[in-house]
Amino acid sequence: VAFKAEKLLKASVVVDAEGVVRDVLFTGDMYHKPGDDALERLTDAVRGQRIDDGDAVRAGLEAVFADPDVEFPWLSPEDFARTIDRASGNLVPITEFER
Repeated sequence: VAFKAEKLLKASVVVDAEGVVRDVLFTGDMYHKPGDDALERLTDAVRGQRIDDGDAVRAGLEAVFADPDVEFPWLSPEDFARTIDRASGNLVPITEFER
């Protein structure tokens, strides 16, 4: 799914049968620091959370943003949380996934 905040965010999410996020890939029109490590931290914060537990997803994302070494100018944890929330309403079985 895509979400337009100040910048465009996209999320591809793999969720198991219990609704737990097994993997997520954030992409889009964004600058982040430090390098790919910032995105890895966001991925780690979401992985293992239930996709329908917005509070837990948001808390994990906020913890990453609280690190003074991590920067996502013009974006907030809420922007990433909203992208995951939109993904939760757009899930399809992986066997039916088409590009």
